Amino acid sequence: MEIKKFLNESKLTMKISGRIDTNTSVQLNKEIKGSIEGVSNLIFDLDDVTYISSAALRVFLSAGNIMKQQGKMSIINANSDLMDVFNVTGFTEIIDIHEK
Repeated sequence: MEIKKFLNESKLTMKISGRIDTNTSVQLNKEIKGSIEGVSNLIFDLDDVTYISSAALRVFLSAGNIMKQQGKMSIINANSDLMDVFNVTGFTEIIDIHEK
């Protein structure tokens, strides 16, 4: 997994590529927690993500709970396989998610 961060004032976009699984979700969680102070708009760009596990879902849920306190969070460019996971788990009901 690779994470590229783009900060524009209080808007942070995290462009992620590769797999977000049990091993890489720890790294993602650390990157999020170390980067969101003062951020009011957090965007995860999943255009190049090929797989997400339940560990990834926990990271997104945790980030969403934090962002409810300080602004908003969204996920963009989720492919159809990722959208299937988000739909089945009900994440589309609690997080702003946009398909590719």
